[in-house]
Amino acid sequence: MSLETIHRKPDNGHATPIVLLHGAWHGAWAWDNGFVDRLVDGGFEVLALSLRGHGDSSGSARFASLGKYLADLSSVVEDLDRAPVVVGHSIGGLITQRLIAKRPVAGAVLMASVSPRGPWALTLSTATKHPWLFAKSAVTLSLGPLVSSESLVRDLFFTTDTPEQLVGWTSERLMAESYIAYVGMFLGAPAKKVKGLPMLVIGADWDAVFPPTVVR
Repeated sequence: MSLETIHRKPDNGHATPIVLLHGAWHGAWAWDNGFVDRLVDGGFEVLALSLRGHGDSSGSARFASLGKYLADLSSVVEDLDRAPVVVGHSIGGLITQRLIAKRPVAGAVLMASVSPRGPWALTLSTATKHPWLFAKSAVTLSLGPLVSSESLVRDLFFTTDTPEQLVGWTSERLMAESYIAYVGMFLGAPAKKVKGLPMLVIGADWDAVFPPTVVR
């Protein structure tokens, strides 16, 4: 398995690297729109990866399980010579939660993360707003239909006043996400408490996918 990684180092940096893990439908490119550069400018070594079948990584996401995604993240963390801070967004946040239950890291950041109990609120709202697309995703075992137009992408990830250029740029890069991985978000062992691990949990007031009530 060949995983795409965006790996940048400052000339003189901090001892602890940062690993960035994208959310569903996305890839390492999601961080490479100024976010990676700001962290490197702050003195951090940064590694953003694309899960299998995402971005320019090999393999297929069609029948990928959450366990396989966890294996992808684990392989990147294992290759580092120091324990990193892992930053996970959305489904990447849930994968990060499962990683830290099994492997020591320096810290974790959960950005608009899937809850340990699964994305129940998102599932209900999506099935209510887009019943045909939700049913099509189940039949095709792909979450691609949910991001099949720019209006859907804006509804999921942006606000009404987000520039059209940014919405279009994102829409062109999104890929069909695994329905099997989606189902896996509701399964698995409950989250374990990890004592002594620094953790930051971040949400956003206008997040349509994981609003503050879910993040809290």
